[in-house]
Amino acid sequence: MDKFLLICISLFIGFGVIFLYYFGPFIFKKNTNIQHGCQCSIKKEKCQYCISNDNIEYLKQQEKERQRLEEIKNRAYQQRLYQQQLYQQQQEQLYQQQLYQQQLYQQQQQQRVQRLEQQQLYQQQQQQQRVQQQQLYQQQQQQRPQQQQILQQQKQSAAQMINDQMVPMDIDTPLVNSRGLSNVQPHKLSQSQMAEIRLNERIQLYGLMIRREIPGDGNCQMHSLSDQIYGDLDHSTLIRTVIVNWLRINGGFKLPNGATLSDFVYDSSWEEYCNNMSKNGTWGDHLTLVAAAEIFKINITIISSVASQTGFFIEIKPKVKSNYYVLLSHISEYHYGSLCQL
Repeated sequence: MDKFLLICISLFIGFGVIFLYYFGPFIFKKNTNIQHGCQCSIKKEKCQYCISNDNIEYLKQQEKERQRLEEIKNRAYQQRLYQQQLYQQQQEQLYQQQLYQQQLYQQQQQQRVQRLEQQQLYQQQQQQQRVQQQQLYQQQQQQRPQQQQILQQQKQSAAQMINDQMVPMDIDTPLVNSRGLSNVQPHKLSQSQMAEIRLNERIQLYGLMIRREIPGDGNCQMHSLSDQIYGDLDHSTLIRTVIVNWLRINGGFKLPNGATLSDFVYDSSWEEYCNNMSKNGTWGDHLTLVAAAEIFKINITIISSVASQTGFFIEIKPKVKSNYYVLLSHISEYHYGSLCQL
């Protein structure tokens, strides 16, 4: 009986302890701190265990907060450092750009100064050339009356000598019947030599001489006219241009026999003839001589090397009477020259 009672008491105590252990926190909820499984006093005073745990938890939270703040500070520092580096890079780029722009501006200024200097030098050279040209032109203008007077005297003297000893051939005869004044195909060497001998004999016979050696570059007629009119060979291109321009608009110019200039162009149109005649090196012919006589108002006297003893003297006169004479030599269909009196 005692054993049974002891057993019952032991079981009751055991169940009571178990009950209190598991259900005590719920029963004494208002007076117990269940966070750590301890039971605090009814006066709501925490036990030392709870206070210690609270302190530990508080320290942990403080540490976490400190770590969080430290991390925020680190991120902020890294961001500030990155922004500073970015700003420095931007400043460096800006400085490089400014430096490049300054260098570019300096180069542009230097180039501008060089261009201005070149322009000034060019203008000075142009001014000097214009002054020289004006001086040369003035000298030529001053010398021209005297040269024209001398040439006129020589030409009149030579023309008078020729007129006294020989009857001139009608200019229309060779123009209509032949192209004796056009140098389109050169003779063979032996024929050329014979023609040159005949021409020299006739020049000497009338007391004339070769005024200047004329280049045989296809422009001999223009060179000879330039030498007779201007006293040099520098105006050959100008004379050709003026003659061709006159021919372009005067294809219907009538000669005393009624024929027009364009009647003597057989193998091409008048425009093609003028275009070809405008080219450097194209040999002049009787049409260009007629044009020169009309343009410059000069009497053109030609001593030719043709074999005929009566047809080697040719005169081309402008419609307007003129007292100016031009003396030319002509190796038939080969070369023109410039003559003057001995």
